[in-house]
Amino acid sequence: EEEAQRLREEAERKRNEEEAEKAMAAEQVAKEDVEAQPQASKTPAQEEQEEAAGDKCYTLEQLIDKRIWQTLGISATEREMHLETSTFFELFAMSKDEFAKLPKWKRDNLKKKHDLF
Repeated sequence: EEEAQRLREEAERKRNEEEAEKAMAAEQVAKEDVEAQPQASKTPAQEEQEEAAGDKCYTLEQLIDKRIWQTLGISATEREMHLETSTFFELFAMSKDEFAKLPKWKRDNLKKKHDLF
């Protein structure tokens, strides 16, 4: 009788350990799935907060004038990214993140339209 009880307890402990391992494995898979998902585009408000914290923004006129943007040390190929978020959205009708995801030829055509190429 004692031996049977000990075997039942041991079997129960093994089942609990296996369930715990399965739960941990499932949790790890879920975590990896979340990490693998692409990040959502930033809202204009989020982009404005980042601008306030980091890169300096310039007017369209400054970024079109070669003497000015060169003096400021701005890369010719990234001038549009130095526009304020609201101005960028007015010109390109999309966020900077959405713009960056476009094929290069589309970005270049849009930049040409606004003399930023």
